[in-house]
Amino acid sequence: MMFLDLFKKSKKDGSFSAVDNEGMAVRGKYTRLKNGRVKFEILHSDASVEIVILNVFVSGDELTVAGDHPGDVERYRRMRQ
Repeated sequence: MMFLDLFKKSKKDGSFSAVDNEGMAVRGKYTRLKNGRVKFEILHSDASVEIVILNVFVSGDELTVAGDHPGDVERYRRMRQ
């Protein structure tokens, strides 16, 4: 399990931006799907786009995303501004 601190900005228009604990900045769009799943279109700094579909769980200021493989879990915390 990997724990990532980030400053995450999730907007009502379906866009987001984040920085992980290794300093990698990503941004992109998200779309809510059925059954708690979310499709992320991640735009990397080299202009490549990665599409991932993950299970998403929110509890307070923590966002947990889980893939379909065991152990494929990442946790994010909302950074207060």
